[in-house]
Amino acid sequence: MFISFEFLLLSAIYMLLLTSKSERSRDAALEMFIWTLIGSAGLLTGLGLIGGASVTSTIPHKWGFVTAICFLLGFGVKVPLWPATSWLLKAHVEASVEFSILLSGFIVKVGVLGLHRTMLLAEEPTINLVAASLAFIGLLDATFRLPAQRDLKRIVALTTVIEMNWAVLALGLGGSQQVSVAAYLCLAHCCTTTTEFFLVEILTKRFNTRDVAYIGGVAMSAPLI
Repeated sequence: MFISFEFLLLSAIYMLLLTSKSERSRDAALEMFIWTLIGSAGLLTGLGLIGGASVTSTIPHKWGFVTAICFLLGFGVKVPLWPATSWLLKAHVEASVEFSILLSGFIVKVGVLGLHRTMLLAEEPTINLVAASLAFIGLLDATFRLPAQRDLKRIVALTTVIEMNWAVLALGLGGSQQVSVAAYLCLAHCCTTTTEFFLVEILTKRFNTRDVAYIGGVAMSAPLI
Protein backbone atom coordinates (compact mmCIF):
# COMPACT_ATOMS: atom_id res chain seq x y z
CA MET A 1 0.00 0.00 0.00
CA PHE A 2 2.75 2.42 0.94
CA ILE A 3 4.78 1.84 -2.22
CA SER A 4 1.72 2.14 -4.47
CA PHE A 5 0.56 5.32 -2.74
CA GLU A 6 3.99 6.94 -2.99
CA PHE A 7 4.33 5.95 -6.64
CA LEU A 8 0.98 7.63 -7.34
CA LEU A 9 2.10 10.86 -5.67
CA LEU A 10 5.53 10.94 -7.33
CA SER A 11 3.87 10.34 -10.70
CA ALA A 12 1.52 13.23 -9.97
CA ILE A 13 4.47 15.55 -9.26
CA TYR A 14 6.09 14.51 -12.54
CA MET A 15 2.81 15.15 -14.38
CA LEU A 16 2.63 18.61 -12.81
CA LEU A 17 6.05 19.48 -14.19
CA LEU A 18 5.33 17.85 -17.55
CA THR A 19 1.92 19.37 -18.28
CA SER A 20 2.24 22.81 -16.73
CA LYS A 21 2.75 25.79 -19.00
CA SER A 22 3.89 28.11 -16.22
CA GLU A 23 7.42 28.84 -15.07
CA ARG A 24 6.18 28.80 -11.48
CA SER A 25 5.27 25.13 -11.78
CA ARG A 26 8.68 24.17 -10.33
CA ASP A 27 7.91 26.03 -7.10
CA ALA A 28 4.48 24.38 -6.93
CA ALA A 29 6.00 20.94 -7.59
CA LEU A 30 8.70 21.53 -4.96
CA GLU A 31 6.15 22.49 -2.30
CA MET A 32 3.99 19.51 -3.23
CA PHE A 33 7.07 17.26 -2.96
CA ILE A 34 8.00 18.63 0.49
CA TRP A 35 4.49 18.14 1.87
CA THR A 36 4.40 14.69 0.27
CA LEU A 37 7.62 13.78 2.10
CA ILE A 38 6.11 14.95 5.40
CA GLY A 39 3.01 12.86 4.82
CA SER A 40 5.09 9.88 3.72
CA ALA A 41 7.14 10.08 6.92
CA GLY A 42 3.91 9.89 8.92
CA LEU A 43 2.63 6.88 6.97
CA LEU A 44 5.96 5.06 7.17
CA THR A 45 6.22 5.69 10.93
CA GLY A 46 2.67 4.45 11.44
CA LEU A 47 3.36 1.29 9.47
CA GLY A 48 6.50 0.74 11.52
CA LEU A 49 4.56 1.07 14.78
CA ILE A 50 1.98 -1.45 13.54
CA GLY A 51 4.75 -3.87 12.56
CA GLY A 52 6.47 -3.47 15.92
CA ALA A 53 3.25 -4.14 17.81
CA SER A 54 2.44 -7.25 15.76
CA VAL A 55 5.82 -8.78 16.66
CA THR A 56 5.10 -8.73 20.38
CA SER A 57 1.47 -9.83 20.19
CA THR A 58 -0.58 -12.15 18.00
CA ILE A 59 -3.91 -10.74 19.23
CA PRO A 60 -5.52 -8.27 16.80
CA HIS A 61 -5.63 -4.83 18.34
CA LYS A 62 -6.64 -1.34 17.39
CA TRP A 63 -4.16 1.44 16.82
CA GLY A 64 -2.94 3.58 19.67
CA PHE A 65 -2.99 7.37 19.69
CA VAL A 66 0.56 7.82 18.36
CA THR A 67 -0.03 5.41 15.47
CA ALA A 68 -3.32 7.09 14.60
CA ILE A 69 -1.66 10.53 14.66
CA CYS A 70 0.99 9.28 12.22
CA PHE A 71 -1.67 8.07 9.80
CA LEU A 72 -3.66 11.26 10.33
CA LEU A 73 -0.57 13.23 9.30
CA GLY A 74 0.05 10.99 6.30
CA PHE A 75 -3.46 11.07 4.89
CA GLY A 76 -4.30 14.56 6.14
CA VAL A 77 -1.62 16.11 3.92
CA LYS A 78 -3.33 14.57 0.89
CA VAL A 79 -6.87 15.77 1.71
CA PRO A 80 -5.50 18.41 2.56
CA LEU A 81 -6.24 19.32 6.16
CA TRP A 82 -5.05 22.56 7.71
CA PRO A 83 -2.25 23.71 7.65
CA ALA A 84 -1.21 21.67 4.58
CA THR A 85 -3.48 23.47 2.11
CA SER A 86 -1.02 25.72 0.29
CA TRP A 87 0.48 22.98 -1.89
CA LEU A 88 -2.91 22.04 -3.33
CA LEU A 89 -3.79 25.62 -4.23
CA LYS A 90 -0.46 26.22 -5.96
CA ALA A 91 -0.58 22.90 -7.78
CA HIS A 92 -4.06 23.60 -9.14
CA VAL A 93 -3.19 27.12 -10.27
CA GLU A 94 -0.02 26.09 -12.10
CA ALA A 95 -1.14 22.72 -13.48
CA SER A 96 -3.05 21.78 -16.59
CA VAL A 97 -6.75 21.01 -16.43
CA GLU A 98 -6.06 17.27 -16.82
CA PHE A 99 -3.78 17.23 -13.79
CA SER A 100 -6.26 19.28 -11.75
CA ILE A 101 -9.01 16.77 -12.52
CA LEU A 102 -6.75 13.86 -11.49
CA LEU A 103 -5.71 15.62 -8.29
CA SER A 104 -9.20 16.64 -7.14
CA GLY A 105 -11.09 13.69 -8.56
CA PHE A 106 -8.88 10.90 -7.28
CA ILE A 107 -5.83 11.67 -5.15
CA VAL A 108 -7.56 13.76 -2.48
CA LYS A 109 -10.30 11.10 -2.26
CA VAL A 110 -7.66 8.52 -1.39
CA GLY A 111 -6.69 10.76 1.53
CA VAL A 112 -10.31 10.93 2.75
CA LEU A 113 -10.66 7.15 2.47
CA GLY A 114 -7.41 6.68 4.39
CA LEU A 115 -8.64 8.98 7.17
CA HIS A 116 -11.90 7.04 7.34
CA ARG A 117 -10.02 3.77 7.86
CA THR A 118 -7.73 5.47 10.39
CA MET A 119 -10.67 6.61 12.50
CA LEU A 120 -12.23 3.14 12.37
CA LEU A 121 -9.04 1.41 13.53
CA ALA A 122 -7.97 3.99 16.11
CA GLU A 123 -8.46 2.91 19.70
CA GLU A 124 -8.36 6.50 20.96
CA PRO A 125 -11.63 8.37 20.30
CA THR A 126 -9.72 11.65 20.58
CA ILE A 127 -8.31 11.11 17.08
CA ASN A 128 -11.79 11.89 15.72
CA LEU A 129 -11.76 15.14 17.65
CA VAL A 130 -8.32 16.07 16.31
CA ALA A 131 -9.37 15.37 12.71
CA ALA A 132 -12.65 17.27 13.12
CA SER A 133 -10.84 20.24 14.69
CA LEU A 134 -8.31 20.46 11.85
CA ALA A 135 -11.11 20.17 9.29
CA PHE A 136 -13.07 22.95 11.02
CA ILE A 137 -10.04 25.26 11.02
CA GLY A 138 -9.42 24.45 7.36
CA LEU A 139 -13.05 25.26 6.56
CA LEU A 140 -12.83 28.68 8.21
CA ASP A 141 -9.47 29.46 6.62
CA ALA A 142 -10.59 28.58 3.08
CA THR A 143 -13.98 30.25 3.46
CA PHE A 144 -12.52 33.58 4.60
CA ARG A 145 -9.94 33.53 1.79
CA LEU A 146 -12.43 32.69 -0.95
CA PRO A 147 -14.11 36.13 -1.48
CA ALA A 148 -10.76 37.84 -2.13
CA GLN A 149 -9.71 35.51 -4.96
CA ARG A 150 -9.70 36.64 -8.59
CA ASP A 151 -8.17 33.59 -10.27
CA LEU A 152 -10.98 31.26 -11.38
CA LYS A 153 -8.82 28.15 -10.97
CA ARG A 154 -7.78 29.15 -7.47
CA ILE A 155 -11.46 29.64 -6.61
CA VAL A 156 -12.23 26.07 -7.72
CA ALA A 157 -9.20 24.83 -5.75
CA LEU A 158 -10.47 26.55 -2.61
CA THR A 159 -13.89 24.94 -3.05
CA THR A 160 -12.07 21.60 -3.20
CA VAL A 161 -10.44 22.35 0.17
CA ILE A 162 -13.80 23.39 1.61
CA GLU A 163 -15.73 20.33 0.43
CA MET A 164 -13.06 17.82 1.44
CA ASN A 165 -12.77 19.39 4.88
CA TRP A 166 -16.55 19.14 5.18
CA ALA A 167 -16.20 15.40 4.42
CA VAL A 168 -13.49 14.94 7.07
CA LEU A 169 -15.54 16.94 9.58
CA ALA A 170 -18.48 14.58 8.96
CA LEU A 171 -16.20 11.55 9.48
CA GLY A 172 -14.82 13.09 12.67
CA LEU A 173 -18.32 13.45 14.12
CA GLY A 174 -18.77 9.69 13.77
CA GLY A 175 -21.83 7.58 13.05
CA SER A 176 -23.16 5.84 9.94
CA GLN A 177 -25.14 8.86 8.78
CA GLN A 178 -22.05 11.07 8.86
CA VAL A 179 -20.10 8.48 6.87
CA SER A 180 -22.87 8.51 4.26
CA VAL A 181 -22.68 12.31 4.13
CA ALA A 182 -18.91 12.17 3.59
CA ALA A 183 -19.32 9.58 0.82
CA TYR A 184 -21.96 11.73 -0.89
CA LEU A 185 -19.72 14.81 -0.69
CA CYS A 186 -16.82 12.92 -2.28
CA LEU A 187 -19.00 11.55 -5.08
CA ALA A 188 -20.65 14.91 -5.78
CA HIS A 189 -17.29 16.66 -5.68
CA CYS A 190 -15.87 14.33 -8.35
CA CYS A 191 -18.65 15.37 -10.73
CA THR A 192 -18.83 19.09 -9.95
CA THR A 193 -15.10 19.75 -9.82
CA THR A 194 -14.49 18.04 -13.16
CA THR A 195 -17.14 20.25 -14.75
CA GLU A 196 -15.79 23.39 -13.08
CA PHE A 197 -12.22 22.81 -14.27
CA PHE A 198 -13.45 22.21 -17.82
CA LEU A 199 -15.43 25.47 -17.68
CA VAL A 200 -12.38 27.35 -16.39
CA GLU A 201 -10.35 25.96 -19.28
CA ILE A 202 -13.00 27.07 -21.81
CA LEU A 203 -13.17 30.56 -20.31
CA THR A 204 -9.38 30.86 -20.25
CA LYS A 205 -9.15 30.02 -23.96
CA ARG A 206 -11.92 32.47 -24.81
CA PHE A 207 -10.71 35.46 -22.76
CA ASN A 208 -6.97 34.60 -22.46
CA THR A 209 -7.18 35.14 -18.71
CA ARG A 210 -8.59 33.58 -15.55
CA ASP A 211 -9.07 36.93 -13.81
CA VAL A 212 -12.68 37.29 -12.67
CA ALA A 213 -12.41 41.09 -12.70
CA TYR A 214 -11.32 41.10 -16.33
CA ILE A 215 -14.03 38.68 -17.48
CA GLY A 216 -16.61 40.82 -15.67
CA GLY A 217 -19.22 38.15 -15.09
CA VAL A 218 -19.65 34.89 -16.97
CA ALA A 219 -23.43 35.25 -17.32
CA MET A 220 -23.08 38.54 -19.19
CA SER A 221 -20.00 37.89 -21.32
CA ALA A 222 -20.54 34.18 -22.13
CA PRO A 223 -24.22 33.30 -21.57
CA LEU A 224 -24.06 29.94 -23.35
CA ILE A 225 -21.21 28.75 -21.10
